[in-house]
Amino acid sequence: MSFVFSRRFFMLLAVGLVPLSVSWNFPFLRSIVIAYDVLLIAAALIDYFISRRLPEDFTVSRSFERRFAIGDESQIHLCARNGSPNDYRIIIKDEYPPEMILNEPREAEFTVKAETSADFFYLLTPPKRGNYKFGKTAVRFLSKFGLVWCQTDLNEPQAVKVYPNMRRAREMELKALGARSYLAIQRKSVRRGEGREFESMRDYVRGDELRHISWTATARRNKLTTRQYQIERDQNIIIALDAGRLMTGRIGD
Repeated sequence: MSFVFSRRFFMLLAVGLVPLSVSWNFPFLRSIVIAYDVLLIAAALIDYFISRRLPEDFTVSRSFERRFAIGDESQIHLCARNGSPNDYRIIIKDEYPPEMILNEPREAEFTVKAETSADFFYLLTPPKRGNYKFGKTAVRFLSKFGLVWCQTDLNEPQAVKVYPNMRRAREMELKALGARSYLAIQRKSVRRGEGREFESMRDYVRGDELRHISWTATARRNKLTTRQYQIERDQNIIIALDAGRLMTGRIGD
């Protein structure tokens, strides 16, 4: 248990220093200021000793998801429950795993009314997998007369495991699967009967254009045959260069 002086203490201390500005003409004021400062410090110490312990029904709990995922923000929930009949002004600061990335402040100041609770949230992002450990939660609470902040540690250390981000991997897999399906559909969706690229021969049917009739194929098969075309598509062209010794000779030498 420890304490720090509050703003109220320093304001009262500053008030006690005002008489020093005229102490050159009234030397007895110095003794009064010294006595005032001693009494103020004594009052602050007494205030600390009568306020240094939180009641047993004032608790702070921490909760979060059972598992964290790499690269995903995870929310940490701190709940301060005050079961006592008195209000408490507190400053709460959580001890998170230092390996994780803190996305929001982990410290907050607020008042917990009598027989109520107050919640505080902050976000962490784990950069890699592994086992991590949360420490205790530091709690400062204002003393009865407001001269000091008393400090104590609540909550118990907690462990958490960080796993690979399966959701993000699944999203990437679905995107890749969708891209492959789109390419497969594009390959299969060949529109016959249009374009100028020859695709195949088939029997003539009513409605076919006469200019598409292949007379040579008709004479050979003794049946009207028409050419079938498809829309021109981009094709992969592979050029192979043979740089072997047998190809270096000149023709006609």
